Amino acid sequence: MRYTSPMKLCALTIVSSWLALGSAFGQQAPAASHINSGTGKPVGVLLGFKLVAEPGRGAGNDTGQDVRYRGDTEPRRSDDPTIISRSNQSEAESPFETAWIQITSDQVKVQWLQDAIVPRNSGFWRFGENTDSVRTNRGLIQEDYFWAAPLGKTPKLATVDHPEECDGEARRLINEVVYLGPSYVARSTMGTSESDCFQFASSSVVSLDHLEGQHVVMSEVFGPTVREKLKQINRQVWRLKPKDDEDCGQDGWETDEEWWTLKHAEGQWRALVELIPRGRGGTLCRVISKPRALDMALPASLVPSNTLPVAWKEIKRAFPEATDAFASPGGEVVLLVAPNKILVVRSQLGKLSVFYSFAKPNAVPVMAEWTLGTNVARWDQTLSKLPGPSPAAKPRAERSVLSINSK
Repeated sequence: MRYTSPMKLCALTIVSSWLALGSAFGQQAPAASHINSGTGKPVGVLLGFKLVAEPGRGAGNDTGQDVRYRGDTEPRRSDDPTIISRSNQSEAESPFETAWIQITSDQVKVQWLQDAIVPRNSGFWRFGENTDSVRTNRGLIQEDYFWAAPLGKTPKLATVDHPEECDGEARRLINEVVYLGPSYVARSTMGTSESDCFQFASSSVVSLDHLEGQHVVMSEVFGPTVREKLKQINRQVWRLKPKDDEDCGQDGWETDEEWWTLKHAEGQWRALVELIPRGRGGTLCRVISKPRALDMALPASLVPSNTLPVAWKEIKRAFPEATDAFASPGGEVVLLVAPNKILVVRSQLGKLSVFYSFAKPNAVPVMAEWTLGTNVARWDQTLSKLPGPSPAAKPRAERSVLSINSK
């Protein structure tokens, strides 16, 4: 079985108690702030976030192990275990929120929404995550699952359906979203257990329509030419000597179009492939892999727009606190991600100036879906009616039901 897994430049400074409290308390932004955005037409963006644990809390999934391995598990016992108890988390506990940001010629409006709200050809969908925990007579099992459903529909929350694995010990399956779009979800997956039975890690992409289905291979998204790129990479790394901390006795490295992901950094999405140890290495090879950037433009099915109007180094010079950035398709607006807030920045003639900012929870952006012109008002007709963030939503470390080391 194979597992998947602010120098501050301001045209206007806006101060409000909401900015001090922030969306982490489920509060909405002011109805509107009247300013000149510099845009010739309305711009809207759904900025999706995944909540993360506050620094110092530790990771709820930390087992004290650094395990990276893909492949078959050890043999299982033929007799099925007895389930003693189960606790599956609810939709309301899903650690995703969305900022619906509207920018017109004279105002900015921010509305926070529950879940990740994804615009698709069939309409808006909700996306989230649940953790199912099962205690059996042999051990403890916790697994993360994704769910998605059109607005107005109840999603089906997956449950652990193979409790017989890792006989007599605890195990944990962790799924982390790194990219979310209208068609695909990119994730990193890690399995941990007390022995080698369930220790592995991988990066993969799945369809939003089939979250528990087969992986989406690269040629399905990039077209057949990506196979030639992978062959080039394989020729380069086939006999590449590993570094000391990568050496497991392998003969070199190889790639496979099934194992890939997306990463957003310095204002751009990039595709990464995993280099996997090749040849007759030891058991340690199951815990080693490393990413390699793919030198190919991303197709529109993944990212319709993927450029900044100003170089990232210029952004960092003007705004040292910025950790990332998302630009509108025309480059008129740039959203700068800072540790505790989002800066809405106007871009004109290669110069940037902040004209609005709003607080954000301790969260990582995983989605930015833009709309322009009359579509902004059309989207708002639906989005303005959606509920705000759920008070029950928590990052994984605060919502973990059981300890992986529990007996």
